[in-house]
Amino acid sequence: MPHLLGMDLIHYMKTDVRLRNIPIGMVTAEQDPKIWDDSVAAGANVFLPKPFSPPQVQMMLRMLINKNRF
Repeated sequence: MPHLLGMDLIHYMKTDVRLRNIPIGMVTAEQDPKIWDDSVAAGANVFLPKPFSPPQVQMMLRMLINKNRF
């Protein structure tokens, strides 16, 4: 996202009453494990590092869909 950092979007979504219950999947090329940990700590439900395969995307989407069921 050229004008917004992913972490900023997560923080915004988690503080907005209309958006806070939407599951969040973080997709990034960042290789720093601290970013991964920080994303999950901020509220991301799933983290998918690039490069990824179609089955990995399918798994991520299944996890996000199932997150809303419980």
